[in-house]
Amino acid sequence: MATRQWNPGELLELSGAFWKTCALHAAVKLDVFTVIGEEQLSAAQIATRLKGAQKGVERFLNALVAMELLEKIEGRYANFPCGRTFLSKASPKYIGHIVMHHHHLMESWSQLDQSVHSGQPIRTRSSFDKEEWRESFLMGMFNMAMNIAPLLVPLIDLSFRHHLLDLGGGPGTYAIHFCQSYPQLSATVFDLPTSQPFAEKTIEKFKLSNRIRFIAGNYLEDEIRGTYDAAWLSHILHGEGPEACQAIIQKTVSAL
Repeated sequence: MATRQWNPGELLELSGAFWKTCALHAAVKLDVFTVIGEEQLSAAQIATRLKGAQKGVERFLNALVAMELLEKIEGRYANFPCGRTFLSKASPKYIGHIVMHHHHLMESWSQLDQSVHSGQPIRTRSSFDKEEWRESFLMGMFNMAMNIAPLLVPLIDLSFRHHLLDLGGGPGTYAIHFCQSYPQLSATVFDLPTSQPFAEKTIEKFKLSNRIRFIAGNYLEDEIRGTYDAAWLSHILHGEGPEACQAIIQKTVSAL
């Protein structure tokens, strides 16, 4: 394989790539795509709706146009289909919550040199520290799972299973979809206490409170209570080291 020959311009482009990331994060945080919606609006109209300074808003909108996140038509700004579908809160496919979760992770990533030097993780746990951050994380996980679960659940046969463990299940999205597909199935979501109110609200929304319960705990520190004949682990192992992953898997197997 040929070795890439980097030049200074390419290195600086890589170094400054976070500028575009920050622009996307700011647009989602300001709700620009939702404000524009299906309309074509002037910078002044958008500034009014955002309650921001027109000069700053217009420069920012032009940056989003340059990034091809918005289009500009005769001085007015409009969403592309991708903006309406994935970045507007009016869309059921909105992914802005997980974008904001990525934004909250930037503090940890900025300390990567310290982690490399110490060999230890930087424990700025954005999903737990603040209410706003926790909501972005849980809603982001919910939105992602709502897109994936309907495609994945039919591929896994649980027709002869009766009690599913959804370990680290957050809002319980996968437990919900598995229970919807298999009437004989009940489920337990095991996750941190901070996830419980959101999970129970989500489970109630799908009218499955009689079949899905929540147990509060830390899968790194606590034993898994109950007995199960199926277990689901999604988006938890990637955040831990090899030893912790092995312990999580052993705990799960012991509960089956």
